[in-house]
Amino acid sequence: MKLSGAAFSGSHFVRGFSAATTAGTPKKPAETSTAISTISTAATPPGKATTSAPTVTEIEQLQQALIEKQTQLYALESACLRESERQVELEDSVIAWQDKYDRLYESHKRVQKVNQSLEDKMLKLVDRNAGERAQLTSDVATLSVRLAQANFNIAKLQREIKS
Repeated sequence: MKLSGAAFSGSHFVRGFSAATTAGTPKKPAETSTAISTISTAATPPGKATTSAPTVTEIEQLQQALIEKQTQLYALESACLRESERQVELEDSVIAWQDKYDRLYESHKRVQKVNQSLEDKMLKLVDRNAGERAQLTSDVATLSVRLAQANFNIAKLQREIKS
């Protein structure tokens, strides 16, 4: 049996189909036969009789196809809802991880500033200590020379006393 395009694109079919899927459960066969009879009457313009009536097997096949499509649509809607819930969870997770990253990055920047400050202080101490060390080395050398001269003078005086 061949159905006209109006049967599938008519407003009765679209409304009946969305109502079934919105409710979350496919229509029962009795409801489906009512929907098909609505489709059949909607597809046939008033005043014109159809040339051949659909057979019972054709109606049953159409009902079965409709039930299968409604079941598939329900499964797709369920999968879509699950995925949208999962997407919300993942977005929340991304926000949490982004927040953790931002806090970690800010901490890292603060630690870098502290490290730079400590490094600058340490370099100043090293420079100051290097200057002090050079001065102390110079003082030690000067005092060593003076000590050597004093020892030489002491030895010279002791020789003069003995002589």
